[in-house]
Parts: sequence; C-alpha cells; structure tokens
Amino acid sequence: MTLLLLLFLFQTQTPVLDNDYVRVTRDVAPCAQAGPGCGDRVIVALGAIELRSGKSHRKMTRGDVAVFKNGESYESPSGGPFFEVNIKPNHPPVQSPREIIRPEKNAIRYEGQHFIVFEERLAAGDTRARHSHSQRVVMQLNATRLQQWPDGGPEVFVDTVQDRPTFNQPVIHKVRNIGDTPLRGIVIEFKPERAKGRPGGSAQLTQPRPDLSGKWILDLGKSKLGRERAPLKITSVTLMISHSEPVVRLNETTDYIDRFPTLRIESA
Repeated sequence: MTLLLLLFLFQTQTPVLDNDYVRVTRDVAPCAQAGPGCGDRVIVALGAIELRSGKSHRKMTRGDVAVFKNGESYESPSGGPFFEVNIKPNHPPVQSPREIIRPEKNAIRYEGQHFIVFEERLAAGDTRARHSHSQRVVMQLNATRLQQWPDGGPEVFVDTVQDRPTFNQPVIHKVRNIGDTPLRGIVIEFKPERAKGRPGGSAQLTQPRPDLSGKWILDLGKSKLGRERAPLKITSVTLMISHSEPVVRLNETTDYIDRFPTLRIESA
C-alpha cells in the first residue's frame, strides 16, 4: 500500500514538460511556495479552479492565467485541472529570430520584464500575416489544423493537441487556420535579450528600424503607420510615433501632429 502511494505521488509530481528554461506540471504546484529552483510562475486554468494567495481569492475558468513573480507564494489551485509553468531562474540565453514582428489578432494577458503571456486566437479560415516568435511555451485549448509558411522552409501542417504543453523554437512565419475550430491557446513567450545581458526591454516588440540615410520627408498628416511603434533616430533628433497617442516627441519636447502636418528632417 505504501509503495502504491509513493508511486502515485511520484507520477503526480512528474512534469509534463521540463527543459533548461521551464518546468510545467499538471494539477500540482510544486513551486507554490517559491522554493529553490522556482522563478516567476504562471498558473493556466484548464477548467474551473480557485486560486488563493494571501488574502486574495480568485475564481478562474478555462484559459484564465495568473502570474506570480519570483518569491511570491500561493496555495495550490483547487477544484479543477491546471498547469503550473515555472520559469527557471538563471536559464540559458533566450533564442530569438533575426526580425521581431508582433503577431496580430492575439490578446495580451500579461507583459513583464522577461516574458509575455498572450491568448493565441485565429478564427477558422483566417490567416495571420507574417510574424515572429522567440522561444515559448504553447498550451493549446482547442484542437484544430494549421497551415504554416516559415521563412526559408517548406510549408508545414500542424494538428494542435488540446492541453498538451510544448516548447517551441524561434520562427518567422505566416499561419492559416484550415481547421473547423478556432485556434485558441495560451502562449508564454520569452522576450528577446540584449546582446550583453538581460532584460531585452520593450524594443523587441517594434518593427526593425528603416535605413534613414540621406534626406527624407515624413508627412505626418498622411502617414499610415497604423498600430506600429516606430522609434527613429537621426543625429540628436528622436521621432516617436505612438499608436496610443498621436504625439511627436523631438528632443523631449512634445507637439501634436495637427500643429505641423508635414515635418521635414534632413540627416547630417
């Protein structure tokens, strides 16, 4: 009887995904008390669960996430299935693609210093334009079929599997949902790191800076940058176009676009 109990405890503690970057367990939370080897953690609800942390009590449903920083503790969730994703401290350097292109049509659930959590969404028959990913943990909530076009490689067909975490490598690709079910998943993606140490900051979510050599004219009244954030730097002048507010910043001086619909800047 004791042997069977020990075998059961061993099986329940066995991670469903374990590598140098993350450790993922299902229905158990070995890092709830933030012990040795535990860093930032993400709880991903696979069903209706209750999560307590100090005086906080949260009811979660499938697809909900809760993030705990290094050193924060919580009680093991109760009432239903879940994943605990432990971001291992002192993991190897993050691998990222040569271009960083934010994917469209997803929903951000959390953005921290070292990683981002988002809900991956793509309706049946819909296509996501070319985008990039760094290393990441993917937990699909729906089963569907995807057609992918990775840069430099042949097209790939992927059948997503519900409730099975995977650790995916960097990629730049275009994706189409050719299944009958909407794509829905939770993704924990590492942010790209600077060449010398961590963290990578927010620059990893911008488009690559264009070549601004020579003379150029930016017509702000006709600009169609949309949701992109494009920090551009010429000598001592920095131009920031933000999707959240129509503001131009020049040498820490703020002016509104309607004050000068056409801006001419000549490079040195």
